[in-house]
Amino acid sequence: AQGSGESSSQVFPHDVVELLPHACKPRHAVSQWRGQVSRVAGYDDGEFADEEGEQELPTGFCSVFWLSEGLENAHTVLTKDSSLRTIDRPWVLGDRVARTENPRSLGTVVSVHCQLVYQQQQRGSQQRQASAFAQHLRAVGGFRADDWVACEESKWIGKVDEAVFRVEVELSGRCEGRSSRRGGRHKSPACIFQVSSEGLAGLESASSEDVAPQELCPYFPGQRVRAPVRLWRQAEWTRGNRGGFLAGVVTSVKCELLAIHWLATALKDPSQPPDEWVSPD
Repeated sequence: AQGSGESSSQVFPHDVVELLPHACKPRHAVSQWRGQVSRVAGYDDGEFADEEGEQELPTGFCSVFWLSEGLENAHTVLTKDSSLRTIDRPWVLGDRVARTENPRSLGTVVSVHCQLVYQQQQRGSQQRQASAFAQHLRAVGGFRADDWVACEESKWIGKVDEAVFRVEVELSGRCEGRSSRRGGRHKSPACIFQVSSEGLAGLESASSEDVAPQELCPYFPGQRVRAPVRLWRQAEWTRGNRGGFLAGVVTSVKCELLAIHWLATALKDPSQPPDEWVSPD
């Protein structure tokens, strides 16, 4: 769904925005300054209370997480509402909406169709752009932060808070002084880590890719990772032995548990909400 363009400077949490030309720093193109709004002054959607210690934003300002390539990412950049243009806004079925030019034209969202343009990593450092409808794509691990979910059995709906993932890694690099004598016909050793949304201490990315704030899992297939020998020895090994490795490549990411913030139910006589931690199945 497209945002309101330049006709209105009002922004809401989760809006995808860009800097207007007059607000953009001269040394950067306008198209580089794109990000997602995390907080808006005076706006409370009633879902979550402010975190302890969070300061109230001044009137007319919002907090933006800039996703711009080549710029320093920051989670809490204070930006004037009037310097932003909304280029996309997430909608949920049942949202009450009105046309920008006619606030009295009330309606309810009954269907959402979205086409995405994304960059595909090719061999080496080459990249190419491709497009697809949102229903033909999925987030790595299956879920993103704040995804809406429903429990069919109890008729409760809620939003995804956290998750636990099964991350499989294929090993590729040994410690100094220890080389592999395996022939080309043998498969590389592989192991599995249980990883939370916060990541796994010691298992670090060997590349420079940044993780966007809505991504639940900090690891993704094709990513090169490194860790101390101690961590590899603690992993669950599915193939090969556990000796002397320092680096590997993530081959699969699967969500095993979700933490859900249950918000409402469609039943007139509501029962207790489901457990906070549930299986995605």
